[in-house]
Amino acid sequence: MSATIPNPALDPAVIRARDAEDVAVGDQIVRHRLSSRLIHWSVALAFTVALLTGMPIWTPIFGWMAALFGGLSVCRWLHPWAGSTFFLASLVMFFRWLREMILLPSEKDWFGSKLFAYMRHETIDDSETGKYNGGQKIFFFAVSLGALGLLASGLILWFPLSFPQGLRELGILLHEITFILFAVAIVFHIYLGTGAEPGTFRSMTRGTVARSWARLHHPRWYREITGPLGGRLQSDLDGFAGDLGALLRYAAEAGPPALAEEARSREAEEREAARARLQACWAGDRATGEDYLSRALLRPYLEVLAGLGIAPDRPRRPGGCPFCAAPPWIAARRSGPEMDGARRFLACSLCGGEWPINRVRCPDCGEENPARLPSFQTDAHPRVRIEACETCHRYLKSIDLTEDARSIPEVDDLVSLALDLWATEQGFRRIEPGLAGV
Repeated sequence: MSATIPNPALDPAVIRARDAEDVAVGDQIVRHRLSSRLIHWSVALAFTVALLTGMPIWTPIFGWMAALFGGLSVCRWLHPWAGSTFFLASLVMFFRWLREMILLPSEKDWFGSKLFAYMRHETIDDSETGKYNGGQKIFFFAVSLGALGLLASGLILWFPLSFPQGLRELGILLHEITFILFAVAIVFHIYLGTGAEPGTFRSMTRGTVARSWARLHHPRWYREITGPLGGRLQSDLDGFAGDLGALLRYAAEAGPPALAEEARSREAEEREAARARLQACWAGDRATGEDYLSRALLRPYLEVLAGLGIAPDRPRRPGGCPFCAAPPWIAARRSGPEMDGARRFLACSLCGGEWPINRVRCPDCGEENPARLPSFQTDAHPRVRIEACETCHRYLKSIDLTEDARSIPEVDDLVSLALDLWATEQGFRRIEPGLAGV
C-alpha cells in the first residue's frame, strides 16, 4: 500500500506566498513573498562565494579552498566581483526592508543586555513584538553597515595603486575586522534561524510560518494579521472582558435562581480571581468540570475563534475536541442516507463543536474492548442510555436521534437526570458534567 506524499508546491499558502505577504492562509501565515526570498538568498549566495574565494587569498591555511574554483588566480579574479554582487544585493535588500526595520521607541532597550539574552536564546518579554524584533532590526542595520565597510575597504584592495600607502594599510585592517565580525554574526543568524527557533527557516524557503510560531515569537504581528483575537486566552481576555461582564449581568437578571446567584457572586469577585477561574477552565483542569458558568462564558469566544479559523492555544488530550481539545459532555447517535447504520457523534463541552467517533470506544481512555464498555438504559427514557467504561470508570450519556432527529440533546439530558444519579451510585463518573452539573 503506497502513501501519497503531498506536493508543497500545491499548498495554497505557498501559492499565495508567490506575490503576497502578511496574510493568513488556513493554519499558516505568509511571512515573505517570493521576491523577498530571492533577494535574501541572492545576498546569501553572493556572500558565500565571496567567503570561499576570499579565504585562500587571506591566508594559506585555507589554500585548499582555491581548488574549488580552479586555483588561486581564479579566486583573486572572482572575489572582488562576488563582493560587488554581495554589496549590490545587500543594497536592494536594504531598501526593500528599510521601512519595516525602523526601531520603535519601545525597542530601544534592545541596545544592551536584551540583545545578548536574545542571542543566547534566553526567555525575554516579547508580547509586543511585531514582524521583526529589536534584535533582528539591529542585525539588519549591522549587516548593511558591514556590507558598506567591506565594499569601501575592498575597493582599496582591488585598486591598491590608486590609494596612498597609509590608506591601503587601513583598508586591509578594516576589511579583515569587518569580515571576522560579519562571519561571527552570520553564524548566530543561521543558528537562530534554524536550531534555536524551529519553523523559522521555512519562512525563507516556503515563505510561510505556522500560526503557532507567529503567535509565540511575534505576537503583535500575529494579532495584526489575524485580528484582535489570537487564540491565547491570557492575551485575548482583555479584549472581551467587558462582554463577559454583560453576560454575567444578564445571567444574574434572567437566569434560574441557582445560576443567577452564582452570576451575582462572580460579578462581585476581584478581577484577578475572575480571570483565574476562566484560565483554570481553559487549561483543562478537571476540578473545574462542574464550573458551568465558566464554560458558558468561554463558549462565545471559542465560537468566534472557530469562525475566524484560529486554533485555540489549549493543552491537547487524547479523545478531546479536534478544535479546542475539550472533553465531550454528551454523545448522539444519528443515521443518514450516506451513513452505514447509525453513527456516533460527540459534542464538545466547551466550544459546542461535534465530531464522529467509533461506536465501540471510550472517549476518555480509548478502551475498545466491548466487554468493558457496557451500556444501560431504562424504559422511562428509551432514547437515552449510559455508555460506561469499566477501565477508567467514566461514562457518557448518549441520545438516540435515529428515529427523531428533532430531539434536543440538552433537553433529553436534563429530563433523564435519574440515569446520571444511578450511574454515580454504580461508581461511574461522567466525563464532563451536563447542564445540571452532574
